[in-house]
Amino acid sequence: MPNLLDRVISQLDMLVPYLSLAHERVFELVESEYDNWCPTPRRTPMPDTFDAFKTQIAHAAFVLGFSYADAFLADLIKEIYYKHPEMLPQKKKLSFETIINARSYDEVLRKMVNHEVHEAMHNGIEKIAEYFKEKFGISWPETEKQEFITASLIRNCIIHNNACANDKLSEKGNWSTGQRISLAVSDVHKYGIAARRILRHVYQEAASRHLER
Repeated sequence: MPNLLDRVISQLDMLVPYLSLAHERVFELVESEYDNWCPTPRRTPMPDTFDAFKTQIAHAAFVLGFSYADAFLADLIKEIYYKHPEMLPQKKKLSFETIINARSYDEVLRKMVNHEVHEAMHNGIEKIAEYFKEKFGISWPETEKQEFITASLIRNCIIHNNACANDKLSEKGNWSTGQRISLAVSDVHKYGIAARRILRHVYQEAASRHLER
């Protein structure tokens, strides 16, 4: 069974062929066959231009890749706590109802871990990096951490702000507030490479400090 690192690297690698679809010949083929391939009357209109088409592909791959990385971090926290439940915050509490309704110790532990992971992952990448350092003694390489934080802000703007930069992203200096974000395929590859580096580092540190002992 592949470990979490193998899984996320494989997931990110599988996005590379998808990004190759951002090619003008592919756009022309899809445009010519769209009515045959997508006959439903509720289908979404094709992008008007190749530039819009390739940006759409780049953004889709970027958002999916980020979700893979996000899931990796959440699952890694779970794996550490399942291995070492004594590391869970001692002052956190579950309700009597939750404990009574649990059918076993393992289910109580699962609920405790899920609750802790939900709180940890709810605060954004910068806080997640702090969490790994404070709870597990794992520091993230600064350059890759900053790229990851920027990627998180881009992802949030694509999903929640109609792909326009907000104030937080504009502070990073690449976009002004309200500016349209149009990632190129090369941008997605760049962030993918940075993600592979930092996730590999975090996993190797977690394995040596917590999972292999």
